[in-house]
Amino acid sequence: MPTDVTDRDCVDALTTLVELEAATAATKMRLMVRLEQERKAARRAAGVRERKIGEGIAAEIGLAIKQSPHKAAQLLSVARRLTMDLPRTFDALQAGVLTEPRAETIARETAILDPGDAAIADHNLCADQAALIGKGDKEIDRVAKAEVYRLDPRAVVDHNEKRLTDRRVWTKPLPGALVQLSAQLPLKDGIAAYATLLRDAKSAATQGDERTQGQIMADLMSARLSGGDSAATIPVAVEVVVPVAALVDGADTAADIGGRTVPAETARRVIADALDDAADVSLRRLFADAETGSLVAMESRARCFPDGLRRFLTRRDAGVCRTPYCGAPVRHADHTVPHHAGGPTDADNGAGRCARCNQAKEADGWTATVVRGGRRERHRIEIVTPTGHAHNSTAPPICA
Repeated sequence: MPTDVTDRDCVDALTTLVELEAATAATKMRLMVRLEQERKAARRAAGVRERKIGEGIAAEIGLAIKQSPHKAAQLLSVARRLTMDLPRTFDALQAGVLTEPRAETIARETAILDPGDAAIADHNLCADQAALIGKGDKEIDRVAKAEVYRLDPRAVVDHNEKRLTDRRVWTKPLPGALVQLSAQLPLKDGIAAYATLLRDAKSAATQGDERTQGQIMADLMSARLSGGDSAATIPVAVEVVVPVAALVDGADTAADIGGRTVPAETARRVIADALDDAADVSLRRLFADAETGSLVAMESRARCFPDGLRRFLTRRDAGVCRTPYCGAPVRHADHTVPHHAGGPTDADNGAGRCARCNQAKEADGWTATVVRGGRRERHRIEIVTPTGHAHNSTAPPICA
């Protein structure tokens, strides 16, 4: 950067870059839709069954844009809506008036409308680009929701009812020895649960509890969900992957517990707690190569991966799908070279994959091979998409 850049230059450049990001996002959407259209047309011409013509396209796009297949499928769906059904919104994105997330918000909110009403919403929300200037994420979300409800209240009510089926619970690892437990609940249930925890935490604080309000709420939720005074009293099965040196010599080497990297001291404490007579914990220890973090190989003659080998593949691949950028949990133990093509059922040819990626690799034009390395090298696969682009997938070090 030139040394004589002024404050005004910096602000102008930042504005230009944000507008360029939006224009780039619009171009990216056009390319994704074009790729899908071309690929589907070619497959139809080749006589591929209609239900299979779209296989692998989202996964291929995901590799190209360095996103998971799930995220790529979502982006492709948004791209279709913006380029085909919401031309005013797309124009505002291309002009840099709307950011990509704000254009996605309009696409998402108007998706429940029929084509006629969607066209009206598109015009009312984005035909006047000057009116969009100054509106942030929350304001765009609010006006889009209001416009959709004005056009078709019944569709909004029906959509909200259907969303109740999306209730779920999931976890997300956090820095340190923490995990985030999240729940997607019906509105009244979620508010009631939070209000109850807040009320009881405030009550405990007034009685002299020295923990912070957040700590009390977290401990109350943990105790109530686990059914005991503490989550530590609940029977669990713990799988610990740890280098021998960390367990025996006290070395300060990272270990792995349930797919989460933790300090060696934390792993040793978990093991010690599991060996306590008062704890109802079963422990499975796996030992990793001290230098590479790789696990040792296993083999089976069966076509389907037996439970032991399946567990090994899941642990070797850190519980995450081997497709680059995917990040989804492993659901299938998969043959890299298909069994029908002579691929063996062993750790070398096996890989952990999510259901979507396991299906995508069977699409026309996809190939995958195991890259043979030295005995101490981590497992590596080369994935080649229908366009000939190659992507490497290396198993992560379990302990590093």
